[in-house]
Amino acid sequence: MEIEVYEAFTSVGINPEVAKKAAAALNEARGGELSRIESRLDKIDQRMDKIEIRMGGVDSRLAKLETSISLIVWMVGVSIAISLGLLGKALLH
Repeated sequence: MEIEVYEAFTSVGINPEVAKKAAAALNEARGGELSRIESRLDKIDQRMDKIEIRMGGVDSRLAKLETSISLIVWMVGVSIAISLGLLGKALLH
């Protein structure tokens, strides 16, 4: 990119030495900006990794809850069936 900037500056009549310094300064500024962006992206990646780990824990706890709820539903169903059976037997005698 530095060469293109240099050529653009010299094509509009800017002193080659000044154009070279300006192109180098722009390239350096762009490199600093890219390193800041890369640093921020690395921080975002680290946060995403932490979130993924936490979500894995949430998923396993949710699976345990689903199992427990299924068991409770079966227990309530069996209790209702037994209660209705005893009620029916009591009413018929």
